[in-house]
Amino acid sequence: MKIDKVIFLDIDGVLALANAPKTPKSEWVLDFANPFDKVCVQKLNKILTETQAEIVLSSEWRHDYTMDELDIIFKWNKSIKSPIAITTDEWEFDRCRQIKTFLEEHTVNKYTIIDDMVLDCFPDQFILTIPEIGITNDVVKRAISMLNKE
Repeated sequence: MKIDKVIFLDIDGVLALANAPKTPKSEWVLDFANPFDKVCVQKLNKILTETQAEIVLSSEWRHDYTMDELDIIFKWNKSIKSPIAITTDEWEFDRCRQIKTFLEEHTVNKYTIIDDMVLDCFPDQFILTIPEIGITNDVVKRAISMLNKE
């Protein structure tokens, strides 16, 4: 697969915030898919719109949902795009290796990683979020700059 721009995206601590108010289960899209933070989704949408990047899910959520369910979750949360792929499970506890494997197996022109877990293996492409805050204006600016850099 050839992809021009990719956001390797985590969900918990990026879109689904730590210490977020409890949402009644009746408002969940699937059995246990807690809603994403609306402001963080708006900021993700700004990155997606301004860069035309695709989402590759590196989150642990990739274990819990099929690609069709992820599509439902992202659309229900008003994301303008859903993940087009997920990283491998081959290196179960090594997110760096999972992303490296994806990059070895696919042609990716530019990428960034947005995660609340420190990934020192990608110092130039990595953007750290704070689990209680998620995507901030600074994250938006940095991601757009990385993905649109000539």
